[in-house]
Amino acid sequence: MPTMPERLAKVDAWLDRENARHDDIVKLRPTWWHAGKLLLGLLLIARSVGLVMHASGPGGYALAFLLVAGGTAFVFEGGQMLWRRWVAR
Repeated sequence: MPTMPERLAKVDAWLDRENARHDDIVKLRPTWWHAGKLLLGLLLIARSVGLVMHASGPGGYALAFLLVAGGTAFVFEGGQMLWRRWVAR
């Protein structure tokens, strides 16, 4: 029966493989894909500002928070890939 450190090592190895696979997939996507992600992220953040300004209850604020979090993730990942491609040239 495997011990806890062995199980954690297997999980860690699996996560490393999945991260490497995801990085390879992201690198193969075209530049317009990353620019679209950046634009989508900015639109989500702008929409969340509109929700906060007109929120009628806590649900509106919660949705705005989720939109900001998702938009920030899209802006960060799309911008990071565009920056890497621009620096590589």
